[in-house]
Amino acid sequence: MKKVIMDEELEVNADEGVVAVGSAAGVLFAGCVILLVFAFGQGLFAFQETILEIASRLRREWSPGREETPLLDPGKRGESPVYALAWGTILTWLVATAVWLFVLAIDDGLRFYRSDRLFMSSLYVACALVLSGLWTLVFRFGTTCYLWMATLMLLFGHGLCVAAEQLLNPFSYPGVGIPLTWGVSVSFLSGWLLFGASLNYGMAVASMSARETMPAQPNERRCSIPVLVFALYALIGSIAYPSPAFSFWFFFSIVFFTPRKHAFLWWVVGMGVVGVLGGVLRVLLERFL
Repeated sequence: MKKVIMDEELEVNADEGVVAVGSAAGVLFAGCVILLVFAFGQGLFAFQETILEIASRLRREWSPGREETPLLDPGKRGESPVYALAWGTILTWLVATAVWLFVLAIDDGLRFYRSDRLFMSSLYVACALVLSGLWTLVFRFGTTCYLWMATLMLLFGHGLCVAAEQLLNPFSYPGVGIPLTWGVSVSFLSGWLLFGASLNYGMAVASMSARETMPAQPNERRCSIPVLVFALYALIGSIAYPSPAFSFWFFFSIVFFTPRKHAFLWWVVGMGVVGVLGGVLRVLLERFL
């Protein structure tokens, strides 16, 4: 039945397909470039605090970071390689996807499936990347109002990625090219924006209390509900959408990059693992059964 549905996908005129696929590649590449411009152009804007300083000041239990020592520069507290690792992986994958789509667009021998939906979905993803770039400016204001605004921006960007995945349904696409390029990269991006939104939400809440504007103490217990709710949603979304990498960052960041692991964080890790495995199983069932 799955094969019949795939074979009956509406094909478009070859010229229209070339334009749509080429445009999809273009908007993905443009979104990546705009995000990089915001990321590396931070020095052009005068703010009182850097992103790292704000994240360190309002650190939550699930925030990636490093163990503090008396010799550690206070300006570097909370610094973690996971941010560069995550964005480096996502952007590299997305740029590779754009390049591959350009190659598809110039290959006259290929038939294009869902090319119109591929363009619109890629446009949604590009908008999510632009929002991520704008987030770097809004977050740096560091006040409660702007932190809530930054949280909403990440959630909206995540929603755009989910809408893009639902529109294209990449893991049901014929062949393996679209699932392994567009599908995986957008799934990683969607999950990363959701994980970032959970951190941003926690920091926005912390900024509302003067007591919580200091770094967490080793034995201090805080409210675990927000991250558990985000992780539960990620688990459900990984399987329901499906989007295998949707909950990946909830276990990867905590297991490998969170210094002090409170007991409730292992529930988050467990939900992340179940979400990834469940999402992969759902994709395999849809493609091969």
